[in-house]
Amino acid sequence: MAMDLKEDGKALLSIHEDFFVLDKEAKLARIDLAFDSLSDIFSPAVQANIPILNEEFTAWLFSAFDAVPDKYKLDITVSFNDMEGYSEESLKEIFRKNILLALRVRGQKTHRQNRLALTLCILGLVFILATVLLGQVWTEESTVRDIVFFILDIVATVPFWGAMEVYLIDGSERRKTAANIRKRFNSISFRQKE
Repeated sequence: MAMDLKEDGKALLSIHEDFFVLDKEAKLARIDLAFDSLSDIFSPAVQANIPILNEEFTAWLFSAFDAVPDKYKLDITVSFNDMEGYSEESLKEIFRKNILLALRVRGQKTHRQNRLALTLCILGLVFILATVLLGQVWTEESTVRDIVFFILDIVATVPFWGAMEVYLIDGSERRKTAANIRKRFNSISFRQKE
């Protein structure tokens, strides 16, 4: 089956409407998730005071923000065949604490990444200073000197590129995820399937 993407241009702009229920006036996207039981969303490997949401469930929630246009907030309904004795309120509190934990972990990771970026910048500066000082000491022109300074130029530049990647590219993804949760998450509800 051949696909003509040129003819599908208009359909591409509104494809999200085929997958999600969108309230254009209220700027809300409704997403319904269905599971057999709570064990489908809780991590069985972690024994904690509060059940921890498994990685698949949280990854899907975070990716839902990318699937829905930025102008929409998300209303998420999660239904189960068996709620295993949990009430909707207790599940909302478990969800809230899991999201706070995820934000805290992401914040710590961001802090570590920022320290790494700063360390790389300092390392780059050290190599630049070493190049300048070596240039003051080693003044005679030679092929060996040119090769050494060429290598030092590269070595001094690489940490700055690494720092920019860590801070700008990786950091922007983390900041976007945190901003999505704070600004675009509207509500979540848990219910027993009828």
